[in-house]
Amino acid sequence: MNKTFTKAIFTFLLLSMSVLVAQAQNVIISGTVSDKATKEPIPGVGITVKGTTIATATNTNGKYTLTVKQAAPFTIVISYVGYASIEKEVTGIPQI
Repeated sequence: MNKTFTKAIFTFLLLSMSVLVAQAQNVIISGTVSDKATKEPIPGVGITVKGTTIATATNTNGKYTLTVKQAAPFTIVISYVGYASIEKEVTGIPQI
């Protein structure tokens, strides 16, 4: 009985650690939003992960950082009043 109990505890701990490792995978997205014509940074632009409540906004220099706790691929939506919204797929491969 003691060996069975030890095996059960070991299996439980192994599964628990696997879940923690899987949940710890964060994707960090950062960048700058600027007007295409004037190249000026745009403050207050909303960046949202499509289908979730995960969001951020650009600062006064048009820069943003967004931490997402889900694996790629997923889509971000970039929106600002007076501009057309843009949807970009995040694949996990860095783009410049």
